[in-house]
Amino acid sequence: MDIGRYFHDNTLKIKRQNFGYTQEDVRKRLGLNSRTLLSNWENGRTIPSPEYMFALSYLYECSPLDLFPNLNKSVIKALTLIDNELFERENQK
Repeated sequence: MDIGRYFHDNTLKIKRQNFGYTQEDVRKRLGLNSRTLLSNWENGRTIPSPEYMFALSYLYECSPLDLFPNLNKSVIKALTLIDNELFERENQK
């Protein structure tokens, strides 16, 4: 499942700015030790772990799906393709 190309399409920076938070504010609220971790998330270089994705969604008062809309779409698409392949294999037997 190629989901890496969707990391860049996220709403983290917009959500943070809408709440008037600095990156330092968010870093402290989440208990992050790394100063670059949040920047990497916002710039699409990496994606937060599920734990931090839920923490960010709580902080920004939104669904985790709203933070990475295209990532969600790509996962659903990949799972649908896998499901279809399994269905076809079962019907060929």
